[in-house]
Amino acid sequence: MPYSNNNRDNRRRTLAPLRVLNQVAVAVSLAILVLSLVSLMIQAFAASFEAGIRCLTAIVLPPIVITYTVFFTPLLKPPDRIPEVNLYFIFTIWSSILFILVNYYFGERIFLGVLGLSLTLTGLVYIYKYTPFQSLLSCSYGIISGFLICILLFGLPGW
Repeated sequence: MPYSNNNRDNRRRTLAPLRVLNQVAVAVSLAILVLSLVSLMIQAFAASFEAGIRCLTAIVLPPIVITYTVFFTPLLKPPDRIPEVNLYFIFTIWSSILFILVNYYFGERIFLGVLGLSLTLTGLVYIYKYTPFQSLLSCSYGIISGFLICILLFGLPGW
């Protein structure tokens, strides 16, 4: 019996750094999205009051729509199982495209990139609430990978 407890303790000690790394990855992905949104909103308000209000609207709209559809309608029901590798690649591609869109097509008139960032952030909250933690990790690592791919190919964002 002591042998099995010892193995369990060793396994916990070896997995502890991985758990910390995973928590950091989730925090970094959230920070990337939130800081990007805040930076873009400050830029929009610096350009003009109307641009700032439109940017703020693009940030607030996805949480309102998703909250309504999740809590008040039967439209969005979480799937039983989502393969984590699919989520990783989907979020890597999505976030790469999104950061390129924000970096090159951010303007005073069109806020599709900001809308996409807000949608992604809201989607992460939805995934956190309704799916296993592994799914959130896959999405978080995908966001970080997409952001790094964007930096690798196009340099640091100009916002």
